[in-house]
Amino acid sequence: MGRITSRAYRTSTGDWRHTQDAQACDLRKRMRRQAAEHIVARAAFLPPPDRLLVQLYLEHGRTLKDLAEASGQPPRVMSRRMRKLITRVASERFDFVLRHMESWPTGRRKVAIAMVLHGLSIRDAAQTLAVSLYTVRRHHEAVCALFDTEQRSRQSRTLQGAH
Repeated sequence: MGRITSRAYRTSTGDWRHTQDAQACDLRKRMRRQAAEHIVARAAFLPPPDRLLVQLYLEHGRTLKDLAEASGQPPRVMSRRMRKLITRVASERFDFVLRHMESWPTGRRKVAIAMVLHGLSIRDAAQTLAVSLYTVRRHHEAVCALFDTEQRSRQSRTLQGAH
């Protein structure tokens, strides 16, 4: 029988609790069902391999250890990948691109999909879209500026409503 190891973590009340490694690695325990369903719905906009990972993990209940073994990666790598995927899909920037991409010119829309929705770097997006780095950078800067403008206007409305 394998040795059971545990990790300690601090709860919201400040108490220390111990969990087994299998539980410590399970991100689903930190998420509510509605949040998980929301992320699975948004996963439809991810590339097929990433979408499948999110669906297997959140919808079908596969563990990170099982997914790591199936893909031939260490569990730590799979955990990091899943955390990055979930963080990206749950981000406000992801939501912003989903809400506004239909009104953007084709080039900007393609860059936003490649970089924000699919998580590609500037260089990878340029190569995938067969455009220059300059073009990708400019479109990405435009998307970021639009997002920042919306965030600032949302914050100012929140502050005005508080007074």
